[in-house]
Amino acid sequence: MNKPTFHNKGVIEVKLKTITQQYLTGERALFKAHDLEINNTTFADGESPLKESRNVTLKQPIFKWKYPLWYSQHVTVDQGLFETMSALASGTLRILRLRIVRYRHLSYFGGPAKLS
Repeated sequence: MNKPTFHNKGVIEVKLKTITQQYLTGERALFKAHDLEINNTTFADGESPLKESRNVTLKQPIFKWKYPLWYSQHVTVDQGLFETMSALASGTLRILRLRIVRYRHLSYFGGPAKLS
């Protein structure tokens, strides 16, 4: 667990753990994770990989399965991709920042999946 560093001016600095270029599988792969920076990582099968996480920054993540951020707090997703089966469930989130996020969804007319 990361411990905060206290400076003499009352500023608190928390050092983030970093996860880079991983392919994570299984239910709740990073359950209750906190104070993380996650870069270029794919969350494959397994529901709710970041359930109840907090203070997490994700850069270029790919979410392939359901409810990746279920009951998470203080999450930033930068240039993320939410695949067809990865319902965001945004009603369960507290303070979510999305920047340049794409969603892959099925075409209702039989065509290929499209990015939006």
